Amino acid sequence: RILYELTNGARYYVLNLLQELDAPGEYYIDRKRRLLYVYPPVPMSAESEIVVSAIENLVRADHLTDTSFVDIVWSTSRGTGLNFSSPSRVEIIGGSISNVGGAEAILLKNATDCRIRNVTISDCNCGGINVTGGDRRTLASSKTELSHNHIANFAKWKRTYMAGILFGGCGHVISNNTVAHAPHT
Repeated sequence: RILYELTNGARYYVLNLLQELDAPGEYYIDRKRRLLYVYPPVPMSAESEIVVSAIENLVRADHLTDTSFVDIVWSTSRGTGLNFSSPSRVEIIGGSISNVGGAEAILLKNATDCRIRNVTISDCNCGGINVTGGDRRTLASSKTELSHNHIANFAKWKRTYMAGILFGGCGHVISNNTVAHAPHT
């Protein structure tokens, strides 16, 4: 299915075409026969492991309060990694998040008094951290802090307009983060 006319010199992307399976890291899904063809990103042996996730979010919670996630290694989801709606006093400290397929690795929607510190985010298909909270009309602060995080090798699938850190609302403190190795960094 072609959404736009192909023009000379324009970027394009071919998805799920068996004839184009010619480079490490590519795959093809034959839905009719329920087969997955994979060109491994690195040489493999009999002991090698392949991980395929059908889970949408690693964690999804609404109105989560007074919770800390400390030094946890999170990996491999189809959707957003950590997806919190209206969290209050939630901390994500240390650890890492990788191989997330959704819009962001961490989503804090309408956050109040939350912290994300010293987290490494890598190899994600779209963005890194997305936080909203506070009220711009009344200038009520979200009191949310993002600091000392390392976000790299993201926007692998959606290559334009993907932020390492995206924020909305007011009263966020965003400091000492490293954002690197993405199409628009």
